[in-house]
Amino acid sequence: MFIEAAIAKELVSGTRRFALDVAFACECGVLVLFGPSGSGKTVTLSALAGLTRPDCGRIALDGEVLYDSALGVDVPAARRRIGFVFQDYALFPHLSVAGNVGFGLSVGDGRLGARERRNRVGEMLDALELTGLADVRPGELSGGQRQRTALARALAARPRLLLLDEPFSALDVPLRARMREELRRVTRQFSIPSVLITHDPGDVAALAGQVVIYDRGKAAGATVYQPDGDAARAAFAASAG
Repeated sequence: MFIEAAIAKELVSGTRRFALDVAFACECGVLVLFGPSGSGKTVTLSALAGLTRPDCGRIALDGEVLYDSALGVDVPAARRRIGFVFQDYALFPHLSVAGNVGFGLSVGDGRLGARERRNRVGEMLDALELTGLADVRPGELSGGQRQRTALARALAARPRLLLLDEPFSALDVPLRARMREELRRVTRQFSIPSVLITHDPGDVAALAGQVVIYDRGKAAGATVYQPDGDAARAAFAASAG
């Protein structure tokens, strides 16, 4: 999938102002938006999903324009076919694992009947190794199980692009390593391009195909990640700063 994004957005909170101005275009396998916290990565992800409207710019996937301020185009989030795994997972505490996974299907895809929804949920529970936890509620799950539930919910609707906001930030180091492997496995299994944001150089090294480096609301261009290349050195320098 080819992603094009050139967006600007100003955020104001009291006397504080934050200006985002980013532009990149690349063929996306796993694209990592990398940089310190507060550099604008989450705002970018939200704009790609259609949850935040930029002040101006353009977003397109494989040539399909999702947002273009000059043309007056702004495709609603529900029609973008983009899955989103939030940093806090955003699971519904009153629903079981199966209920969380099937929630988006029941409200967002009227083409699926009850039997089809059950089959889809079962497929996702099996793919993410959650079948034995189908009736368990999020408060009883481990961090890794909650993450897999959120990932299953995002993938259940069969999106064309998967967005992940700091997916490993709440996990300890050993579990983080295991979940990186799990994410690699799942994205390959479903052949789904992904955009992941992180401030951890380890995530870049383990997952990135291409990298966009963020610094105080600015980012320009994506580069193929090479462990010994300029992208890696820039990434590690940014994280140290």
